Amino acid sequence: MARNQKWVLYWEQETWQLYRLRGKQFTRIEPEVEESTDESARLPSQQIWTALQTAGYKNESLLMALGGNVCVQERFSIPTPRTARNRTALSYLFEPELPWSAEEIAHDYQIQGGTAYAVATETAPLAELITALEKEGVRINSITPQAELAVQHHLKKHPKLARRYLLFWQTNRRIHVWNIEKGEVVSWEVLVAEPEEVQLALKQILLTQSGPLQVAVREIDPKCRQVLEEFKEVELLQSEWSETTDFMEVGLKEALPVLSERQSASIEFYRDGLVNQDPNRPIRSYLGLVQVSFMALLLLSGWGLWRQAEEYDRIRKDYGAQQTELYRQVFPEQRARVGVMLPLQQELKRLRGLQGEEGSIPETVSALEVLLPLLEGLPEDFRFQLQKIDVRNGRLDLTGLVREHTDGDRFAKLLRKAGLQVESPRTIVVQNVGIEFRLQATLPTPVNAQEPTS
Repeated sequence: MARNQKWVLYWEQETWQLYRLRGKQFTRIEPEVEESTDESARLPSQQIWTALQTAGYKNESLLMALGGNVCVQERFSIPTPRTARNRTALSYLFEPELPWSAEEIAHDYQIQGGTAYAVATETAPLAELITALEKEGVRINSITPQAELAVQHHLKKHPKLARRYLLFWQTNRRIHVWNIEKGEVVSWEVLVAEPEEVQLALKQILLTQSGPLQVAVREIDPKCRQVLEEFKEVELLQSEWSETTDFMEVGLKEALPVLSERQSASIEFYRDGLVNQDPNRPIRSYLGLVQVSFMALLLLSGWGLWRQAEEYDRIRKDYGAQQTELYRQVFPEQRARVGVMLPLQQELKRLRGLQGEEGSIPETVSALEVLLPLLEGLPEDFRFQLQKIDVRNGRLDLTGLVREHTDGDRFAKLLRKAGLQVESPRTIVVQNVGIEFRLQATLPTPVNAQEPTS
């Protein structure tokens, strides 16, 4: 179950709330308040990390949901379609409406015809927090306004509520007001939850509105609702909803598909000055495991080589014991000495000479001496299939298939060029298969020659 859990961190001006999502269930994680003289323990980043550890965080995705007071939004015209594709140009068009410079913000846009709906937040207060959390191993998936999560969930549930309307939604002492047109957010502002504020906002909106103003209310203070009802130009659409109207809960529901990477946040701040520049960030948490695995592999490889060396040493000792035993049988009156191979070879040469055979000991030729020229001589300009390769002490017996009789001769010619002495191949027709060829080859003299008898 723990593998399926996701996390949402609500952040607004040094205050935070942490939520754990498991499937469709969510739990608010209450931070443990402890007395500490360590200044670092009082930092929000350390408190959040401690809460995550206590709640069982295991490198799962975390979404940061920002409060409305740390976000600024504006709607402005775009001069040309080309400008809409240039984020830097859009940021400077947005800058006159911001309390910060264009270089100090993380921002995102929704292009709607010739206008842009833009939302921004200041990077400096968030960058330090994000850096500290990611240094501890927290895997941040997205940074987006909490209000944007809530309104997008509302639009999914009620895509055809009205062609154009205002949506009022209160949370704590603030009221979020969205201007929605054709299922898209045109503008968004945050009001203090006071009747006077609502009245002033409505008057300003009505100055640019012709005809009745349609309004949907998700949740609002009764006194503020009364203000809406008193405006004769206002037409209330719906005030009762089948699903929850809790602002945070609705946002958490919309956060789940973003955390699961089934969809992207409509406004994404995890870019510009907030995104981690470390290219290994998505896999950084696994690098430690890779390092441990690599060290374990080195240790296992070293142990394997040691065992192999031990086995070779055992074989060497066994052959040495056999040679010593043979020496004792051949020379029963002599004491076995170190390096018995040379006297055994000399005795073998003497006995071969007494029997009229060549006195030299036949050389043992490595199979690699034959295989290397074979590989060099393999043809590249016609198809073939090797069925049997037999290498014995410098002699090669080769069986294969080709398409034509002449291909067998061409094969032999290529092996001769590679340095082998090749006899003429024998070919036979194999029904429904092709032409089978067999050839024999040896290494050229003097490599394959024996030493003359002295």
